Amino acid sequence: DISKFDIKLDYAVTPLSQLANHPYVIEAYIKNEGVSEQHVVLNYNVTGASTYSGTSQMQILTNQQDSVFAASPSFSPNTIGTYSVEIWGEADSAGVGTTITNSDIVIKNIEVTNYIYGKDLGDSNPGSYILGGIEDQNHITTRYEMYANEQLFGLRAFISDESDVGAEVKAIIYELDTTASSGVVFLAESDNYTIAPQDLGNWIDIPFISPISLISGFAYEFGIVGFNHPTLESYIGTAGTSLYNGEHSLFDEQGLSSQSAGVPTWYYITPTPMVRMNFDPSLIASVSNIENGIFNVYPNPSGGS
Repeated sequence: DISKFDIKLDYAVTPLSQLANHPYVIEAYIKNEGVSEQHVVLNYNVTGASTYSGTSQMQILTNQQDSVFAASPSFSPNTIGTYSVEIWGEADSAGVGTTITNSDIVIKNIEVTNYIYGKDLGDSNPGSYILGGIEDQNHITTRYEMYANEQLFGLRAFISDESDVGAEVKAIIYELDTTASSGVVFLAESDNYTIAPQDLGNWIDIPFISPISLISGFAYEFGIVGFNHPTLESYIGTAGTSLYNGEHSLFDEQGLSSQSAGVPTWYYITPTPMVRMNFDPSLIASVSNIENGIFNVYPNPSGGS
């Protein structure tokens, strides 16, 4: 199908619903930097809310510069919480276990949630990317893949402290479609959200007016939009970098950059935007309660007096 995916991207924050159909798999390329034959495996060890460990099948690197792609057995946490994953390669140069060499240990931190789906690496040391301002009206988005059907209720986004109070942003989502001229088809957007003082350097949730149905096996372009304004600027936080050119995107909606020359244009960017899907139904409930509260004050008790 034109909208289905086959890339299998990394996610730092994953809901249980997605993990049920798409468990974690540890993969790596291992390269022989020595001169003798190497028998190699890929290991991992997981600690946190629960523990896991695994080792790939042994593979042989016959000579110097020979390399293999190794994949360890999958694991699927069923406990909400944070986890630390240690990953390393192990080589037996004699083939009989007498000379063991370990690679450096790579550590990845992941989080398992009920409702949040995210790629960014968190807010410990975020960067930023401009959304809207004097010469900008950008959509900053990233590709999300669905491994289970979901109802998307809103956007969780980290607003950079470079933003101005009073600037407006909104959530937006497209479906990937290779037959469209831009490669995407618009699905939905939220109402405008006005940045408040307490939002600077913090996470915010922006609900859609009604839930968006996302289908397992399909991919979506999802993110946040800023607005052109004579004085106010907005910035989204960034943390991490793309796995490939095109994973994260910028849509210059009004063609304001010199490269766009007045024509709305899509570009790729490499920083990972801090935009997360929120599957929590209470977001829509809170909006509905506000709307009901507004309409319940009518008719005006003084009417007809």
